[in-house]
Amino acid sequence: MSRVKLIAIIAALTACGACGEVDETSCDVVGQRQLSVYSNNVGIFPEWLVKLYPDSLKKKKDKVIKDEEQRAEALAKVLLSLEGDPDLILLQEIWSIKARDVLIKKLEVEYPHKAHQPQLGALPSALQPSGLMIFSKHALRDYRFKLFTMGVDVDKISQKGVMGVKLTVGGREVVAFTTHLQAGSKDPAVKPDQLKECAGLVSSMTKNSGAVSFIAGDFNISSTSAAGPTMIATNLPGATDAYAASCSSIKKTGRYDDNPAKRIDYLFTFGGVQALSTVIDPAGETISDHLAVWGIVSLD
Repeated sequence: MSRVKLIAIIAALTACGACGEVDETSCDVVGQRQLSVYSNNVGIFPEWLVKLYPDSLKKKKDKVIKDEEQRAEALAKVLLSLEGDPDLILLQEIWSIKARDVLIKKLEVEYPHKAHQPQLGALPSALQPSGLMIFSKHALRDYRFKLFTMGVDVDKISQKGVMGVKLTVGGREVVAFTTHLQAGSKDPAVKPDQLKECAGLVSSMTKNSGAVSFIAGDFNISSTSAAGPTMIATNLPGATDAYAASCSSIKKTGRYDDNPAKRIDYLFTFGGVQALSTVIDPAGETISDHLAVWGIVSLD
């Protein structure tokens, strides 16, 4: 990908004109070789599970397309029309096997390389474990998945974890990770433990490699809480938040979150790799109750 100002992509993807007060000088990633990343929690569940939603969750998701295949088709259309043409698409909460198969079929021409866990059970109504999927324009290799040891309630059953893949872009080795941490939980030990397991997989796949490495996904840890950033820094050592607040007027990643600056979805880089990320909303509320993270990572 050629040198591209992040602001130009943001403006196109959010349809927000100049995107508010934006410092364009801070929205450029140095280097001729770059990799672009799109990460989004889209929350597509099997129809039978949607019917079991508690009333509070049904209200929160009442604007999304209910049919899992129709929503996957709408999502694929959005992904294929993204102005920035990302190299990698990292998705969380693709729990539906039907949605998974629709996405694979619709994206296979532009994104022929993919990674995901094997499904649980043989029926189409079975769950896609972990809910994580990676789509890539570049060939993927050395796929690895670490199942989280700790988890509470349905998060434990759904087999959440962290996924890693290797690829080569512009002659540079890249190691990309995506994850989805515990939602809620009254057990304060769960998320730190999950972060440590993310760190373990990152370390095992990048040790002495000199590769460009990063992790993106839904961490379910608030950027505005007193303990959140410290928890990440302590348990995911060396991680640098790529978020550039000055590059967009959109700050939050939870669509219906009352706090306009709260992010729970991130892009972190390791080893001093330069990157910029921001929050965008190309999909809209009929596809997801999360906004997306868009990032540009320098390969130089």
